[in-house]
Amino acid sequence: MRVFGFIVLALLLCVGLPVGLWEAHVALSDHIGKGNAEIQINSAGSRIVNYDHYFNLCASVQNAEASIDAQTDLLKTTTNDDEKGRINANIAALQTVRATGINQYNADSGKEYTEARFKASNLPYRLDTASYKAGSEHTQCNY
Repeated sequence: MRVFGFIVLALLLCVGLPVGLWEAHVALSDHIGKGNAEIQINSAGSRIVNYDHYFNLCASVQNAEASIDAQTDLLKTTTNDDEKGRINANIAALQTVRATGINQYNADSGKEYTEARFKASNLPYRLDTASYKAGSEHTQCNY
């Protein structure tokens, strides 16, 4: 009888202990997950990458605007119709590049739990989505 009791106790420990630990892990998983997320978000690598990310996106928008200006200036001096068609296609593509950069910047600015925490305070919260006209004021990134 004593052996049978020992076997039952061993089985309960072998099955009950892992099940109990698993249940405790599940019960605490929300707190554990939040803690692990904070550690990852606040790591040095994450901070640096996210800080630089906004400057890079803003600079890409500025680069597209400068390229639109250059292509527009070239269009004014070109007389060849085929060349004008190519330049207009370039301008349209650069408008798309600009819009993509702005949309990404604005989307990432809304990620206040992760990326947006580390955006420099001198950068705009959102970038203007209005279509860029050559020669108008460029996007300001305040480097």
